[in-house]
Amino acid sequence: MTKYFLEKALDDLRILREKNLNLIESVSQKNLTFIPDGFSNHIYWHAGHILTVQESLLYRRTNLEMHIPESYIKYFAKGTSPADFDESIPAISDIIKRLTISLQQIEKDILKYQNEKYEEPVLVSFGMRLTSFADALLALPYHEAYHFGSMKMLQKFLK
Repeated sequence: MTKYFLEKALDDLRILREKNLNLIESVSQKNLTFIPDGFSNHIYWHAGHILTVQESLLYRRTNLEMHIPESYIKYFAKGTSPADFDESIPAISDIIKRLTISLQQIEKDILKYQNEKYEEPVLVSFGMRLTSFADALLALPYHEAYHFGSMKMLQKFLK
């Protein structure tokens, strides 16, 4: 995989991450956990989910050390919901901080880990088959954009 495509994916991820962070930070603490009728998650969950999937696809699946506590998987992995939340849920301030700094870590890791492979391919919900760190990095902007759209829809119910 050429360095150009990986850096382009990271650039796209930066743009989307900024949009997501701006949206998350514009919502009151109370409204971060509001779930309108017909929805199954809230903005708080989406924020944690974006980070958890990023770390899982890039690091956990390639048997590298994630940069989030393992407990994030319990609360924010695919298939979880706010019904799984308890008093140990990571603070939104921690999630925001980790969302902010995590792209710097990926930038350091691109060339070092681009060839790291998964033990088993992963078919993600939007149809892409991932087999490596590099594949995951190329897929993450799609995932980030999808959840930006979901949070934008939730935000419309707050106004």
